[in-house]
This record gives sequence, structure tokens and C-alpha cells, in this order.
Amino acid sequence: MSSHPTTDEVLGSILWTFENQITPAIDDDFAVSAARTVTNLLRHVRARVQLEGKGLAEDNAELRAVLGAVQIHPEVGPLMEVAAVLDAPPVAPEPWPSVEALVDEAERLRLALDAVVRSGVVGSDASLAARVDGYMARHLGREAQWAVDPFIGDRR
Repeated sequence: MSSHPTTDEVLGSILWTFENQITPAIDDDFAVSAARTVTNLLRHVRARVQLEGKGLAEDNAELRAVLGAVQIHPEVGPLMEVAAVLDAPPVAPEPWPSVEALVDEAERLRLALDAVVRSGVVGSDASLAARVDGYMARHLGREAQWAVDPFIGDRR
């Protein structure tokens, strides 16, 4: 079984054909605008296919480490939920995790981070605040690769 063309090659071919053969033949202003949107969405899908799984896996591992630094106090109810999230094993990469499994794990971890921030613990621990800030900056940088960058260019 051949692995060519790859998903990236197929998406690249569709994108090239759409941009270079179909879009130039469109002369209706609204259709041109819609074609720009389709082009941006194709770039978005192509970037997600290439980067999202790796980005989510890195993001989840980093967030799990940040949350692991939180001192869990039983008297702070929401933090007990964080402990439960951390007690659940990370998504196993056997042979590799699906993007859906990584997204599910990311949602649980981000809800746990939200509980930590809302509890006030971050505001009272400068080291933890720095870890959370660093994580958020890297998280936004990773996610921008598929959520922002593909949309740069002509749009409607």
C-alpha cells in the first residue's frame, strides 16, 4: 500500500488547483469573496492536519506538568477536580493518539487550569503564576499555527 499522495499532498493539490485554476475564472464579486474563504479554510485544514496532533500532545503534556505543580488543598473544592483530572492517565500513544482523544484530554486539562486560576491559587504563588503564564504563551503560539496563520492573506 502506497502512502503517496500524502494527505498534505492531496490538500496542497486541491488548494493549488482552486487558487490557480478555479478562482481566476470567477468573475462574480460575491463568488470571488466566497472563493477566498474556501482558500483560507483549505489552508486551515492543511495546517491542522500537519500540526494539530503534535501541538495538542505537546500542549497537554506541558499543561499536565503545570497543573502537577499546584498544591491541592481539600478545602478548596474546585481543586479536587484538578486532582481527579491529573489522576486520569494521559492519552496513550499506542500506536499514536487520535486527534479526538487529544482534544478530549485538552478540554479536561484546560477546565482544570480554569479551576486552578479561579480558585485564586495562582495569584498567591509567583512560581505557579510564571508557569501558567509561560504555558499560556506557548499554548497560544502552538495553536496559532493552525488557528490563525492559515487565515493570513486575501479574505472576504
